[in-house]
Amino acid sequence: MKVTIDTKIGLLTYDESFFSGKKVISIEGKEARKISKTKYVITKTIQNETGDYVDKEIEIYLSGSVMSGVKIYIDDDSYQVLPKPIWFEIVIPILFAVITIIWGNVSSLVKILPLVGGAVGGLVTGLVNVIGFSLSRLNDKKPLKLLYLIGFGILAFLACLLIGFIIVQASK
Repeated sequence: MKVTIDTKIGLLTYDESFFSGKKVISIEGKEARKISKTKYVITKTIQNETGDYVDKEIEIYLSGSVMSGVKIYIDDDSYQVLPKPIWFEIVIPILFAVITIIWGNVSSLVKILPLVGGAVGGLVTGLVNVIGFSLSRLNDKKPLKLLYLIGFGILAFLACLLIGFIIVQASK
């Protein structure tokens, strides 16, 4: 997730990889040095009270993650980079995963639609829903978030259905 916000020291870009969790903070395109898990430092040329330009090290503190919301602290100011996920951003992917896993393990339902469930169905649904969740976090509009989550949930369901049909055809 890459987010750019305007701060008192310039445009701050926060980039966090959803899969690896690696976080990169940069100001005006210049990357901050990572000191610890939550502390970054960047050297910025600023104009002091006398009008001279001096290099100043600015400390940037980070709290949170993609799943809990991200805040950045610079001096006494705090900036909300990513809000906490809305409840339905968590519930909808879990709902699709549970339906897929259960459907694939109930023989009477598999006779209606041969959906692969269990571990394979859960894995496929989980991977597809992670993509949907990542895309939904990039948007601020709730209807678009819902569209991504439901769309990718249906896509995961259809992928498991396709795998189920392939298994049925291979067993004949």
